[in-house]
Amino acid sequence: MSDYEYKMLLGYKPSMRVAERQAVANLSTVGLPTSVDWREKNAVTPVKNQGSCGSCWAFSTTGSTEGMNAIATGNLISLSEQQLVDCSKSYGNMGCNGGLMDNAFKYLEKYTLETESAYPYTGKGGSCEYSAAKGQVGVSNYHDVTPNSPSDLEAAVA
Repeated sequence: MSDYEYKMLLGYKPSMRVAERQAVANLSTVGLPTSVDWREKNAVTPVKNQGSCGSCWAFSTTGSTEGMNAIATGNLISLSEQQLVDCSKSYGNMGCNGGLMDNAFKYLEKYTLETESAYPYTGKGGSCEYSAAKGQVGVSNYHDVTPNSPSDLEAAVA
């Protein structure tokens, strides 16, 4: 695989960097556990496969949203990456050609995510088929982790 082909597979677009960074989380780094296994807490779904679609941003958004929802409600629901791929373009994402979690979270402040089974992943871009009646989980706010801060990342993971 050439360097170009590999980069296209990843879907990362350096030009999409967030112009205005979201508020940074103010997290305590005192007394953090040495390890956390979120599988034991039933807060992560099984491994998913984005295929050749450059949608890593959608998978990281649904993964964090699934975990947040599971921690808050005790109910782990697999959420739709395809909905983000198809429907969040007006928020700055580019479907299978890349996107940003912050843009996806902005979308989720207005729209709820359907489940994976209601809006299944196809691994390619399509037209938005969102149904508000099928929406399950949204976000009311989100924060970034301080860039280049391993201790803040450790606190966020814990």
